[in-house]
Amino acid sequence: MENSKLFSEFPPVPTEKWEEVINKDLKGADYEKKLVWKTIEGFKVKPYYRAEDLEHLEYLDSNPSQAPFTRGKHADNNVWDIRQDIEADSLEEANALALEALERGANSIGLCPCKCESVEDMQRLLKGIHPEACKVNFTCGKNAVETLKRFVEVVKLGGYDPAKVEGSINYDIYGRALLHGHVVHAVQKGGVPLLHAAGDIGDIHHAHIHAHPAEDGGVMAVDGDLQLVGEAPAEAVAVAHGDDRQ
Repeated sequence: MENSKLFSEFPPVPTEKWEEVINKDLKGADYEKKLVWKTIEGFKVKPYYRAEDLEHLEYLDSNPSQAPFTRGKHADNNVWDIRQDIEADSLEEANALALEALERGANSIGLCPCKCESVEDMQRLLKGIHPEACKVNFTCGKNAVETLKRFVEVVKLGGYDPAKVEGSINYDIYGRALLHGHVVHAVQKGGVPLLHAAGDIGDIHHAHIHAHPAEDGGVMAVDGDLQLVGEAPAEAVAVAHGDDRQ
């Protein structure tokens, strides 16, 4: 092809040459501070990447259900949720935005329950939303146990099948433990009551483990159920780090 012939006339430029030109343009400024983006998850994103950066990434040829699960954790049926998180000033506005998102194709919604102080408030927030047809996720972990109790009550009052209800509640057990130094307290005061509050709900992810308080080296958060509570804290943190020692 013409393009191949054109490019063949130019010798390849090694990375060292690129770096040399970049450092010259920086005029003494710190390379990492100026050009390397540090994400909130702890990743360092370089200003450019080359084919050589892929040479040692063995997982590029991995299949679904194989560690490190970059192509999903299931061998088949890796269905992705279309989730919309809702930010609003009132329960009615949040409800309207959620319904609009569902009409536009979302099958999972994130709602802040902070303004829900009763079962009636939860009903206003979820008015017209079918919890068997879409996942309901509560984005704030404040008063997580009471929030989950109100949600379960709304499910019962609506005559829905609890076994078909899915969602999550953002209660970061180990994040709280790492920040305050009380692992057992975080589990007993939050984790265990959440398990009881969920009742017969089919699939509610109770624990959201944010690894950044432990100097995360990779994954920001791992959503899981409270089976993690039965592990030793070090093992749970290892899960949050993407470690396979569990």
